[in-house]
Amino acid sequence: MAGKKRSNTTEWLAYGLLFMGILIVGSAVVVWVITRLPDQVAVQTAPTPQPFLEQLPTAAVPSVAVANTAVDENEDALILPVYTAVPQPTALPTVTPQPTAVAQVLPSEASASEAPTSLRQTVSGQPQRIVIPRLGVDAPVRDVGLAAGFDASAGTDIFYQWQVPQSYAAGWHHTSAPLGQPGNTVLNGHQNIYGEVFRDLEDLAVGVGIIMYDEEQSYLFEVVTREILPERDQSTAVREANARWIHPTADERLTLVTCWPYTTNSHRLVIVARPVDS
Repeated sequence: MAGKKRSNTTEWLAYGLLFMGILIVGSAVVVWVITRLPDQVAVQTAPTPQPFLEQLPTAAVPSVAVANTAVDENEDALILPVYTAVPQPTALPTVTPQPTAVAQVLPSEASASEAPTSLRQTVSGQPQRIVIPRLGVDAPVRDVGLAAGFDASAGTDIFYQWQVPQSYAAGWHHTSAPLGQPGNTVLNGHQNIYGEVFRDLEDLAVGVGIIMYDEEQSYLFEVVTREILPERDQSTAVREANARWIHPTADERLTLVTCWPYTTNSHRLVIVARPVDS
């Protein structure tokens, strides 16, 4: 029994020594791994998180053409149509210009004594009264002539300008056509002084009726054209082109002329009307 007990003790001692050897070897391996691994394994750094908005897809924004909204320093250009050098009303026939015109520039050697004089005798069909029901206008018509003037901008040119009644009345250009006859019957009038007979003429739309009277009868016209033309500080060519609206015509028509706008008079307002068959 004593021999068997000693044998068991020796066996357990061997197992114990073996286990301790394994522990020592394992510890040595762990130490070696700890000391050698950093030199052989690259340390990977986690990516820096980006803000949430930067991770969202960016939508493509379509390009939009932006209109040029720069304001012209010329105030008149903001509210008026572009002027054509030679106005040709599409509703009316083209007419060859004649020498008589508003602000017609003549050669520098012309003198005031050569200006035409007004015809004062009453002729058949001479306008006596104008009525525009839409505007509340009911005014007498006076015949007017030309007055000589000096073109300060040109320095030497003499021009003739139609006179305008200095009262609540329209002025009939005495060389224009009488009522009821082929030709251009031309009337002018003030719009901000001397009774302002044509103050509201700018409100006259195409299709509105105008009634003219001579000594014996009435004549009904209908507006067909409305034009606003730059006049002040314009070249001689532009002013002559403006004057074509009051030249003689082959057809029968009525033309009304006044200044525009109410506060500056820098432009001319032209209304053209045609007779309405009774």
